[in-house]
Amino acid sequence: PSVGCIAREKGSTDEALRRLQHSARPAEVAGEFALAAQSSILLFRIVSERQPPQTVGPLLSRTRTLVTRAGEPELSALLHESVARQETQAANYDEARRHLRTAMALVDRHPNAWIEQLCLINAFCIAVYECDLRTAEERLSAAASLIETTGAFEPEIRNNQGHLYLQQGKFEKAEEILQRVSRLGSGQVPQSALDGLGRLYLATGRLDDCAKALDR
Repeated sequence: PSVGCIAREKGSTDEALRRLQHSARPAEVAGEFALAAQSSILLFRIVSERQPPQTVGPLLSRTRTLVTRAGEPELSALLHESVARQETQAANYDEARRHLRTAMALVDRHPNAWIEQLCLINAFCIAVYECDLRTAEERLSAAASLIETTGAFEPEIRNNQGHLYLQQGKFEKAEEILQRVSRLGSGQVPQSALDGLGRLYLATGRLDDCAKALDR
């Protein structure tokens, strides 16, 4: 699963899918249900980005079975956060919040800063989509406070911060952060930063800069 995650972070989605698919079944056959569940959850997270909920239903059902057999609360929390993420993408915000509450309740009893960060980032996204920028800022700040503990998600959080500044009309701050994130290499996060720069330049009438950002 770890190699699949690395491939996903680098933007090699097809490779990530292949590695996760190949790791889940052997782990299940060997009775390593926690490992199989982890692979299946990560696989669900990627597939649910590409396919509608009804298409990924069988995968979700199988993943739930593996998580139940694994019996680890951290995996249950991660699954609920993953479903919340899917519901957020489908604009089912009430359902997303319900799953996030369940995930956070599990994290409260079984602390896991990494999953907590995921929940906070998801809550940030819901708040942005609902134009509740104050709550969005609070959730993102809480996620950022965990970076030192987890060593994770700093590019994602900084990118989200840049997009939040863009929404707030703080164009100078947004440009500074998005430029920095866009230089991190390839993958979804730098691409998202470039998209944000394109929107920023369009909003401020810098059409040549907008074209350059989109070309990149």
